[in-house]
Amino acid sequence: MFNNMTIKSRLIFVISMLSLLLVGVGSLGLFGINQSNSGSKSVYEDRLVPSVQLGSILDVWYQVRENAKNAIESKNTATAKTLGEDANRLVKQNEGVWAKYLATKLTPEESVLTKTKGEQHVQYVSSMNKTIQLAASGEFEAAAQNLANDTVPKFNALQ
Repeated sequence: MFNNMTIKSRLIFVISMLSLLLVGVGSLGLFGINQSNSGSKSVYEDRLVPSVQLGSILDVWYQVRENAKNAIESKNTATAKTLGEDANRLVKQNEGVWAKYLATKLTPEESVLTKTKGEQHVQYVSSMNKTIQLAASGEFEAAAQNLANDTVPKFNALQ
């Protein structure tokens, strides 16, 4: 086949084949990069964003716990009421972030854990509110006992 071709024809044929090969390899590389970007985006949206949301939720729970502790230690009913209002504001904020977390793609294990968390959330908020109400009404000893015996174990379970 190549015996009857001129050098010019042979060179055109070889350069054409190499050009086609270059375009094919380049296209395959661009396809691979696109697949990699899609995979990274999926990991970001499905795993990293929810992880950040859970981290911010946990940070807010620590602030709520600190507010309850400070309300007791202040020995001042006005301060306890203010800290209680702030704690309830933080709880509402957390519930908003939790709703966003639930809107993400959850694994089956995460779905089971979200149900458990929902129950523990209600129990902890109720206990925390009781602690702050006791402190706001001037019953600081009872508030401290409720914090130590009821609120902190529920916080640990929620955590």
